[in-house]
Amino acid sequence: MTLLDGASIFDSATSFAMIRGQHVQLTVLGAMEITDQGDIANWKIPGKMVKGMGGAMDLVASAENIIVCMLHTNKAGESKLLKECTLPLTGVKCVKKVVTDLGVFRHYARRLQAFGASPRRFRGRDQGKDRGPIGGGGGDTGDGDLRSRHPSEAGERSTGDLVGPGVVLPPTGTAIAVIALINGYPLVYSDSGTYIMNAFTLAQIEDRPIGYGLIIHAITWKATLWTVVLFQGAVTSWLLMLLVRSTVVEATRWLKLHLMLLAVLIVGTSLPWYAAQIMADVFTPLVMIIVFLLYNGSVQGKARRVALWLLLFSSWRRTTHISRSCWALQGLLLGAHVIGRRVFVVPRDRFWRKWWSVNAVAMGAALMIMLFNAVPYGQFRLSRASNAFVAGRLCEDGIMADYLNATCGERPHPLCAYKDRLPADALNGFLWSDTGFVRGEGLSLAQADSVLEPLVSDLLGRPEYAVRYARSMVRSTGQQLLQWETGAGLHAYGEGTSPHAHLWWRLPHEKAAYEGSMQQRGAWADLSGWNRLVGAVLLVSLLAIGAVAVLRFRSLTSMHWALMVWVASWLLLNAFVTSSLSIVDSRMQSRVVWLVPMVAVFLVAATLPPKRPVVGPEEATLDPAHT
Repeated sequence: MTLLDGASIFDSATSFAMIRGQHVQLTVLGAMEITDQGDIANWKIPGKMVKGMGGAMDLVASAENIIVCMLHTNKAGESKLLKECTLPLTGVKCVKKVVTDLGVFRHYARRLQAFGASPRRFRGRDQGKDRGPIGGGGGDTGDGDLRSRHPSEAGERSTGDLVGPGVVLPPTGTAIAVIALINGYPLVYSDSGTYIMNAFTLAQIEDRPIGYGLIIHAITWKATLWTVVLFQGAVTSWLLMLLVRSTVVEATRWLKLHLMLLAVLIVGTSLPWYAAQIMADVFTPLVMIIVFLLYNGSVQGKARRVALWLLLFSSWRRTTHISRSCWALQGLLLGAHVIGRRVFVVPRDRFWRKWWSVNAVAMGAALMIMLFNAVPYGQFRLSRASNAFVAGRLCEDGIMADYLNATCGERPHPLCAYKDRLPADALNGFLWSDTGFVRGEGLSLAQADSVLEPLVSDLLGRPEYAVRYARSMVRSTGQQLLQWETGAGLHAYGEGTSPHAHLWWRLPHEKAAYEGSMQQRGAWADLSGWNRLVGAVLLVSLLAIGAVAVLRFRSLTSMHWALMVWVASWLLLNAFVTSSLSIVDSRMQSRVVWLVPMVAVFLVAATLPPKRPVVGPEEATLDPAHT
C-alpha cells in the first residue's frame, strides 16, 4: 500500500475518539440489508460466528451523512433493498444515500427513492428474484427507457452544465443593479463624492481607506460610473453562484437555485439598492461570503481561488468597519478552534492553513493602507480619524460630558469649552455640524484625531467610564440588530453637495443623466412601501429558517449549518462594530440583513427533492408488493 499526500495513519483509539467525538462528517459503509426508512444491517448474520459489531454502530450513530455502497443483490440474486431488515440492525433511519451496481437511491419523503439507474439494469440479472426499489418483471419500462430519462446515462448534459459563468453573470449582474437602470443613473450617497474624488486623485482620505477608490479608478476608466454598479452586480452574482455550487447537494441544480435565490434577493431585500450605489457598503456582506468560501467551500479551479483572494484583499481595504469585523471574525474562528468547538464547521485539517492565509491577506491590506497614510502624511496607521469617531460616540449616553466635568479642572483640554453643549448625535452633531467641536475649532478630521487621541485614551483607561462604554456598546448592538430599513440618505443631492460637485468636476459629460435621474427628482425620499415588503420577507425568512432547522434538520448538510452560524455571527459583528465605533443607523445594518433571506432560500431548497425520480413513484418505493 502506498500513501498519497494527505493520507494519515492512526490507532484504533484515535479513530474511535474521532467517531464518538462527532468529528466525522461523512462515512461510507457496506451493508447486507437496507430498508426504505434508511435502516441498515451490516454486522451479523444469524448462525455465523462474529467477533462483534466493530465500529459500524458508532459510525452510523455519529456521522452526519451516511452513504452505503454495495452490490444490489446477494449471492442468491435477491435484492438487499427491503421493506424490513431480516438481520440484526446496525442503525435506524440513518442512511441518506445508497449506491449499488444498478443505481443510486436517496432518502426523500421518508423513504429511499431511485434517482439514477445503471445501464446494467437488466443485464445478467434474475428479475424474478429482485425486490429492489426499481422494480422487476415485465412491468418495468426497460433499460432503454430508463437511460433516456436520465441525462447522465444518455450522454446528455443538464442546463446547469451547459450554461457557464460567462453566460450567467452579465444578465444576472445587471439584474442585481436594476435599481440604477430604473433610476436612470447610479445612486449616490453623501459619501459618494469623497469616493469619486479618491478614485480620480488616488489620495488617501482621512476617514476612508483607499480600497474602494482604487476599484472605481480601475473600472471606470475615468469615463463613467455605470461600470461600477455593473461590476458590483456581477461580483455579487458570481459569489452567490460559488456559494450555491458549494452548498447545493445536486450539482446539476445550481443554475435553478441560483436564479431562484437572485429573484428573492432582488424583489424582496435591500441588496439591489446597495449594489446600485456608488458606495462600498455592498461589499460588507460579500466579504463574509468570500471568507466562508475560502474556509468551507469547494471552489474548483485555480483562477477562481485566486480571484477570491484578490477580492478579499481589495475588500479588506474598502472600509474600516469591514476590516474590524473581519478581524473579529478571525478571532471567533480561532477561539472556537482552540476550545475544540466546531460551531463554524470549519474542517480542522485545513483550519490553520486557511487562518494564516486570511491573516496574511489582512496584514497585507493593512500594510498598504498604512503606507498610503505614511507617504504623504507621515502617519503610519490604519486610520487618521478613528479617535475623532470614538470621541463622538462617547458623547452619547453622557459619557464624555461626565468625564469632562470630572477632569477639566485638573487637565484642561480644548473640548472642555464644549462640555455643556455636547450633542447626543455622535456624528452629525460632533463631527459635521458647524457648531460641533471639529468645525467649531476649524480642524480637519486628522487634526481633530490628534487633538482627541490623549483624551480618548485616558477616558477608556479609567474603569468607571470603560464599563459604561461597554454597557453602551451592548445596548447599541441590540438596537443596531433591529435596523433593517432601506433607503437612508437616498434623497436628492443638488448644488453645494459633495456628490454634485465632484460629478460636475470629474464627469461633466454625465451631468445630464445625473440631473435627470429619479433620485434627483426625489423619487426615493420615501421608501416606506419597499421597507414593509423587506420587513415581511425578513420575517418570513426567519420563520422558515426556524421551521427547517427544527422540523427538517435531517435534510441539512454541514454546509447549511455552517452558513447559518457564519451569517448570524457576521450580523452580530457588523452591528457591534458599527454601533460601538460609530452610531446606530439603519443603513449600517440593512446592508447585510439580506443575508438572512439568502440563508432561508438555501435551507428551503435543501428540503426539496434533489431531482425528479427517474422511475415512477410506484416503482421508486421499496415495497415488495410492487415487484
